[in-house]
Amino acid sequence: MSPLFPLTIMRKTPGFSFWRSLQWKICLASLTVNALYLGFLTYSREGKLSPSMPVESRRPSVVLRQGSFLGVELDDDYPQVLDAFLGIPYGLSTEGLGRFSLPVRVDDSKMVFDAGTYGNRCLSISGGPKQSEDCLKLDLYRPKVRIPGEKLPVLVDFHGGAFNGGVGDSSKMLSYMAAWSAKPLIAVSFSYRVGAFGFLPSTVMAKEGLLNLGLKDQELLLEWIQENIAAFGGDPKNVTLRGSSAGAHSVRSLRLKSLPFTAAAVFLYPLTPFLGKHAHGQADLLRWLQIRKLHFSPLYYHQPTKELQVGHHLMHNTDKPPPFARAILESGAATARAVYHYSNTLHRLQFREFLRELGCSSVPESRLLTKLRGYSAAEIQAASAKVFNKAQNSLKWPFQPVIEGEGGFIPISPIEAWKAGKWHKVPILTGYNTNDGAMFVPKNAETNDNFISFFVDLLPSLGSKDILELERVYPDPTKKARSKYKETRPGLGAQFKRLEQAYGHFAYIAPVRQTVHFASAGPSPIYLYQFAASSSVNGGADHGTHMPWVAHVPGLKKKSKTVDTISGMMNAYWTSFVTSGDPNLVPGRYPGRKKWPAYERSERKGVGRQGGEGQLLVFGEGNDEVAGGETKGIAVQSKGDRFAAEESEFWWNRTELFES
Repeated sequence: MSPLFPLTIMRKTPGFSFWRSLQWKICLASLTVNALYLGFLTYSREGKLSPSMPVESRRPSVVLRQGSFLGVELDDDYPQVLDAFLGIPYGLSTEGLGRFSLPVRVDDSKMVFDAGTYGNRCLSISGGPKQSEDCLKLDLYRPKVRIPGEKLPVLVDFHGGAFNGGVGDSSKMLSYMAAWSAKPLIAVSFSYRVGAFGFLPSTVMAKEGLLNLGLKDQELLLEWIQENIAAFGGDPKNVTLRGSSAGAHSVRSLRLKSLPFTAAAVFLYPLTPFLGKHAHGQADLLRWLQIRKLHFSPLYYHQPTKELQVGHHLMHNTDKPPPFARAILESGAATARAVYHYSNTLHRLQFREFLRELGCSSVPESRLLTKLRGYSAAEIQAASAKVFNKAQNSLKWPFQPVIEGEGGFIPISPIEAWKAGKWHKVPILTGYNTNDGAMFVPKNAETNDNFISFFVDLLPSLGSKDILELERVYPDPTKKARSKYKETRPGLGAQFKRLEQAYGHFAYIAPVRQTVHFASAGPSPIYLYQFAASSSVNGGADHGTHMPWVAHVPGLKKKSKTVDTISGMMNAYWTSFVTSGDPNLVPGRYPGRKKWPAYERSERKGVGRQGGEGQLLVFGEGNDEVAGGETKGIAVQSKGDRFAAEESEFWWNRTELFES
């Protein structure tokens, strides 16, 4: 990349003679520094950049604006050979002044990069190898054998992890999903900032426009897809967003907005001496200017210009077409769990706790961001993990996406967006697991008081009448002989089934059914599923257990013929939806598989009720072979949508209590 590049500096408000003077000083200084830097090559913090790296003819390669990349071939355990491009940056490092700042697009370059190994993952509560703040990386998989000139559909996967973990670890699983697709597709996974690094709700962050940074990382990734996917043979107009759990919540916020600026053009290069010890090149210069209320053109700096998130990305429709054609939301939705305003009491308390863990509670608000950027990444990570772990049992997770208000990434509550029709009317495939709540609740809950106190603590906005209705909808199995929540599995408390079902309904199943209710009233089809394999054993069809089945990973193929069939058909439905918009259209290896009907909502019970008249596909009901049993169950069947209908309506009627 040439060290000279145009950058437009802009003031938010006129009349600041100091800033006008500073602009001229920066301009003159930058011209001097540019003269000194002419002829030098841009450095790479990861050491992957080499000006003399030879292009190996046998390795897949691609030329982008940001440089040339050499990938690798993958053939172990795959039905076809894949080209893999690993660790490609879609944004600059978030180290130094990049911490708690908007993401920045990657520089132009003529260099050659090695994309043969996985890149850094974003720092998370779980820790682990290869985690770093230099983590805005993606992995891309495509078939080795392709028809020249054919534009392939693209699948973009948003990882889950409660917005505190996950860090793109599902990448390998995604490669199997692509390899087994009957029609070729390109699959992309990526890392985005999580925990306090990506989601730090507070008035401090709100004043600086820095809420929901992890979602804005995702936004930048989707812009990267639109700009670069054609170079890999992909079709930017045929993109499917897919998310599981928090990834599905993410796909719910696609935002489109423009920002007015006044401009004066200058040439700039890294002015590291002016920025202090935490400077990391030209990205930090831009962030330094940003922190001081100067803004610049999108030639270099990423502005939040498109609403993008799978549940969140799906919402907030505008006059501009979205950068995706369809969406897959697995055990997640726009209204899942609780989406609070950034000023909510819970967020304020957790932010104070985060500051206490760091030892900076007394720092004035005007100096707080500077102080936070001065800590080591390990210190921020440790404080983030401590706050999360303290809230783990109550499930009042910190560091979550928040409602920002007018002009923000999530301007209004998801339920308001649904009711106002502010969502993109694209085809949707969505569903849930029978036991989505099992992994989150205490297994030793024995009494009705245990059950009630769990929800009172989790959802303090529930009133006394709500609690009475909760007990009616979920009858106590120790008092009601006919309660369907009677626990019969060994080693579990008497209230476990009741508790895991109620929490699963609240957090995942009711929001999914709510998505189906609203979206099925639109012009595009929506397809609903239930994953039920192993639901009769301890843990059951737990949260996220469907994912290897959809990917059709080798381990499942070896379990049994029935498991192989269930997994293979799930992969066939999903990839048919990605490549055609219809889970039935591409026959693949299962041409005679059951037709998956689009969901049709019934209004027989009146507007505002979950009619339960639509059809869904149920996968693996009764099968327990993966859990060590011998029951084969039913591979796939079509059923009426009656599962948790009354319970879902209980939560649906109280959604607005959890979005304020």
